[in-house]
This record gives sequence, structure tokens and C-alpha cells, in this order.
Amino acid sequence: MTPSMPLERVHEALAAGAEVVTDERNVTAGSIYFALRKHDSGTRIAGVLWAAWGWCEFHLPGVLVLADRLTGVLPGALRRRWTALRAYRFNGNAFAEKALKKGAALVVMDRPGLSDRRVVRVSDVRQAFYRCANEHRLRHRARVIGVTGSCGKTTTKEYLAHLLSSHYKVNSTEGSFNTYEGLCLTLFKIRPDTDFAVLEISSSGANDVEGKSRIACPDIGIITVIGKAHLEGFGGIEGVRAVKRKLFDVVREREGLIVVNQDDPVLVELAGDYPNALRHGAGAECDIQGNARPACAPLALNWRYKGEMLHEVQTRIFGALNLTNILAAIAVAREVGVPEEKIDRALESYEPQNMRSQILRYGDVTLILDAYNANPTSMNAALKDFSTTVKGHRTVILGDMLELGEHSRREHSAVLDAVKNAGFDAVYLVGREFGAVLDGQMPAEWFGDAEALRAHLMKHKPAETTLLIKGSRGIGLEKLLAVWQM
Repeated sequence: MTPSMPLERVHEALAAGAEVVTDERNVTAGSIYFALRKHDSGTRIAGVLWAAWGWCEFHLPGVLVLADRLTGVLPGALRRRWTALRAYRFNGNAFAEKALKKGAALVVMDRPGLSDRRVVRVSDVRQAFYRCANEHRLRHRARVIGVTGSCGKTTTKEYLAHLLSSHYKVNSTEGSFNTYEGLCLTLFKIRPDTDFAVLEISSSGANDVEGKSRIACPDIGIITVIGKAHLEGFGGIEGVRAVKRKLFDVVREREGLIVVNQDDPVLVELAGDYPNALRHGAGAECDIQGNARPACAPLALNWRYKGEMLHEVQTRIFGALNLTNILAAIAVAREVGVPEEKIDRALESYEPQNMRSQILRYGDVTLILDAYNANPTSMNAALKDFSTTVKGHRTVILGDMLELGEHSRREHSAVLDAVKNAGFDAVYLVGREFGAVLDGQMPAEWFGDAEALRAHLMKHKPAETTLLIKGSRGIGLEKLLAVWQM
């Protein structure tokens, strides 16, 4: 992308240390406000519309359509009223004047009418936002690392940022803010003294990985795993594969480094014979050779770099399912010069957060909380680890796996088959997808939602057990923590 003159003012402010924000509530004196148009309703808003009035909305090219489940398309007056409300609430231009009053150094917007020397007028503020983030990234020496995959993205990103931070100055995606907006805001935080930016690259749409990768221009690319996630939107596992491989494609164009799990035939095939590949896995031919020590919870692992000294590390995270995520992080950290002793200390000190393979203890109950997300690949891996590494009384709480489309019933049935053969002492299932495939042969208790199960557990609280909680974020299994926190 070649620089555009209106955005030079933005780059000058960035060079002077200004911060970029996209929410007017975060505007402070001296910040740069991009007045993004946020057209899509959030899940909560869409849910309120449907539950309260029976309205839903969808978008045709350039047109917002509201529909009523009883009468069809809403009358013109109501449609105009809602459109006007959205124009205020979801169009960042509506807050431009307020941002200026709060002291913004610049406001980048695409609506005419506001006259102020601090306004940078563009034809499309979102495209200007992407372009400016790309230009800012290319103006700095920081190396960018992109992480994508069907599961393990956030864990890999967090471990890698933690390892790199022991030796370098690092920026990384905050939490799971892995949208276009989150990616660009992370890029804008790059400063002259930044050594690395670690970006989580999600794929809610078929072109997202490629689009985000072309904005970020990663020097290093990691695909954690290609598995059964977002099958509804991508048309099956082949669609997932085609989307995820775009990260490797962009890195190759830049003659960068790709990180390959050598134990995964799909990723090995995607890597092909690309010469600039860093490989990790169990085999002695790998650049990072590693394995999980058996029957250990939390995960304990051994690793060595290019045949050198063997390292034995005790982590604080649950499950051998996280081994490949950690090995990928070790591979990059060691390749870019982080000393091995710093890597070991960082691995041992990292504390999992945000419902990702966390180990929580409440008296005689140990909770393994892995409820930020779930798909068939991660669900089966978690169940396998739980059944093989945890001894004593074992309880599982499983929530529906969302966004599987026509594959949902089959995949939920397969999970129940795995549960039947695992010999767990108690099984609780939450959500209509599990309810639809549950039969009388399965010794489990089923609940329509997390709140119903929480109420049940308050009266029948499990004790002296290790408990796995796994499900998609939309099921809200984190509500169950209140049972043991009271």
C-alpha cells in the first residue's frame, strides 16, 4: 500500500506518541479517534430485538432490512426510526464532535459537515483505518508474528508473548480481541523500541485470515491446528483448511518463517518443501523436539532445541492438548534468541487465564476450566487428557459446541460415545444440541442452560472430585464457578 496524503497527519501524530482509539469513551487528550461505522449488531442486541419484539435484521448490499416474525418487513416508520437509532449508536461519526471536545488530536471520519482543523476527512473510514495500520506497521522495525488455527490460538499467542517478553519488548493482541479492529489497534501500539508484535488472527469469514494477514504483513506465521471449528461457515474441514493456509501463503510471499507441527500431516502438507520452516514435534528431526510426560496434570514436558540440552519443565496449564501450542512458542522464542533458561522460567511462571485450561482449587474440589470455546477437535482432546491424566473421582460438565451447522448432531453424538467409554463418575450435559442426541443408554443428567445446572449444583454440590468444565463460550459455563465461590 502506498501512503495517502490525508493519513500523513495521522502518522505524524503517531510518531509523536499519540494513541489510536475507536471507541469515543476511550478518547483522551491527544489521542486519534477513528470514527468507525459498526454496522453489525452484537449478539446481545440481536437477542434483545428478537426476544422483546420479534424483530431481526440482516444486510443486503447497502441496505439494512428489518423483519418482523409475524408480519414480515416492518412498516416504513418503524424501520426509519430504528435505522436512525442505529445511525447514532453504531456509526462512530455521530461521536466525532464529542471526541473533539474531549481533546482528540485528530478525528478521522467519512461524514461531511463537521468543520475543525483536527478533522481528517476520508472516503471510507474503515478502509483508512486498515490502510493506516498497515503503513504504521511497515514504518517500524518490529517483527510481526501471526497466529491462527482452529483452536489454541490464544494460548499459543499468550505463551509466545510471555516467552518473548522475558528478553524483548513485545506487543500482543489483548485477550481474544482478534477482529480486524483488534488486530489494527495492536499494530498501532508498535513503537520504535518494539521488538515483536504477536497477533492472534481469527477467521469468522472466508477471507478474514488473508485480509488480516495482508494488513499485518507477518514475518513469522503459526497455524496451531486445522480442526473441526466454524464448520457451519466454512463448509467442512476442507473449507477450514483453505482459509487457515492463507497465513502461510502471505508469509511465504514475504519470504518469512513458518512454524509447523511436524506431528500433524495436514500442516506438514501445507508447509510442503518451503525451506524457511521451523518444525516442532516428537521426532528427532524436528528443530524443537518435545513430548508431554505421562500422567501429569498440570502438564509437564521435555524439550530440546536442535539436539542440544534436554529441558524438563513443569507448567501450570492443564492437558497435553496444549503441548503443540507451547512447543510452537518455544520454537519461535529460541529461534529469535531468547536464552533457554529464560524460556524455562517463563514456561513455569505462566498462569493460564480467561477460562483456557485453567486449574482452580476450592477445598476438596479441583476444577479444570476450559470453557472459553469448544469444537470437536478441542473437546475430544480435553476428554482424552482428562481421562488419562486425572485419577480418583472424576466429573465432567460439557456444554454444546456451537457453529457446527449440519455437522452438529453427528459431532455431539461422537462426543457422547467418547464419554460413554471413559468411565467418568458423573456427567452433566448443557444445551439443546446435546439434549437432541442424548438417549437413555447414556448415564448423564441434562440441563437446558447453564443457569439451570447452576441451580441444581447449588443444591447438590459435588465434593471430593476433579471436575472438567468444557463448552462453547455462548453456553456460559463460567456461571457455574459461583457454586464453589460462595
